[in-house]
Amino acid sequence: MGLALGCKIAKHTKWDRKSYYYPDLPKNYQISQYDLPLCYEGTFEIAGEDGQPKTVRIRRAHLEEDAGKLMHEAPGGYPIDYSIVDLNRAGTPLLEIVTEPDLSTPEQVRLFAQELQKLALYVGASPESPRDLDHEAIDAVGAESAEGDFLRLADLALTGEIDELADELARLPSAGSEAIPVVRSLQRRLLMLAPLRARVERGERPDAVMTSAGRPLFSKEQSKVRRMLTKWSAGDLATAADRAGKLERSLMFTPAPDREALGEELLAIARKARASG
Repeated sequence: MGLALGCKIAKHTKWDRKSYYYPDLPKNYQISQYDLPLCYEGTFEIAGEDGQPKTVRIRRAHLEEDAGKLMHEAPGGYPIDYSIVDLNRAGTPLLEIVTEPDLSTPEQVRLFAQELQKLALYVGASPESPRDLDHEAIDAVGAESAEGDFLRLADLALTGEIDELADELARLPSAGSEAIPVVRSLQRRLLMLAPLRARVERGERPDAVMTSAGRPLFSKEQSKVRRMLTKWSAGDLATAADRAGKLERSLMFTPAPDREALGEELLAIARKARASG
């Protein structure tokens, strides 16, 4: 992770014992790194609110052990008039990343955290061999995150299931917090479909294309993907990908992402797919 953030890596480091009492730290001390962090002086780039790249300086990234978790409501969200302690994660290792004071708005903080999570997931999937951002890399980034749950919406749109799509959209939170993950699920699907459809247009059968695809398709996906390949031309997929990219950028720089904008775009895709037969 330190290398991915462009950090200098310490040739010598050490562990420190930080002593303090807190209810979620029953042994009264924490093993951490104080003055000699493992990684330091890195950078991480995000998109600024003016559309230009913004560099966030990384002061340090150090290892320490996690504490427990104080909970002020019961599991499941039920109210209680006392606090309880969850010690399941106490003592497990974690990486703490500290930035310089380069983030000045809540939107920048949100975007930084979101993109840093994606980087961490991808580095964890391939720690020694960074890869180009092709569809396999995007799958690796999103595989362990909540974005995987939203692929169903993308599939409903691309197969033209208008009524079912409208029902699923109505279940999304009104605040629009899930709009960007849905758009990114759509982008992953479009990136997967584009090379397959190009081969179909060169004369290969859809079944043969899916069987020999570099990314294996689970059996439950094959029927959906076959339908998409027959409904969408390579040109139409490129247009949809371009529109999805513009929508993502628009949502990223909106203080409150608009669920309606997402719904309109997905329903437009679904109507296009249905019209294709």
